[in-house]
Amino acid sequence: MEKLRLLEKNYESAKEGFHNQLSTSYNELCKGLVQKRNRIDKTKADFEAAANAGQDKTTFSTEKVKLNVGGAMFETSLSTLRREESSLLATMFSGRHQLEPEEDGSYFIDRDPLRFRLVLNYLRDLRIPTAVSQDKAIQHELLQEAKYYRIDSLVKLLH
Repeated sequence: MEKLRLLEKNYESAKEGFHNQLSTSYNELCKGLVQKRNRIDKTKADFEAAANAGQDKTTFSTEKVKLNVGGAMFETSLSTLRREESSLLATMFSGRHQLEPEEDGSYFIDRDPLRFRLVLNYLRDLRIPTAVSQDKAIQHELLQEAKYYRIDSLVKLLH
């Protein structure tokens, strides 16, 4: 019986020592990860600051934007183009990138104007017309445009 108590005592002592060592190692790893994350965040911020330094950015003097999409002219608002924040159009017209307008003040996009009309109307209303939802060919083409413009909500709607 005495051997059993001694064995249990040794077991409990070893278990406690292992737990303490494991806890210490875990805390050191966590601390190291936090330090590495902070260094990465600082490096990222320094990189972004350097990348943005001296860059000319496009500032839009009006809410209205003229677009030349595949030869067809469209007028819309910046808020419509920026409606889906992660989209290509929102990124293009965020003001973070230098865009050069054409002589007539429009911005050229080399895409199909027929499908762009549907994309633009979706951004305005956040819905697609019933006729489009009933036509698989148009749905497929619109899905390709939604993927190109990275309009995730429209991609989800069409899937």
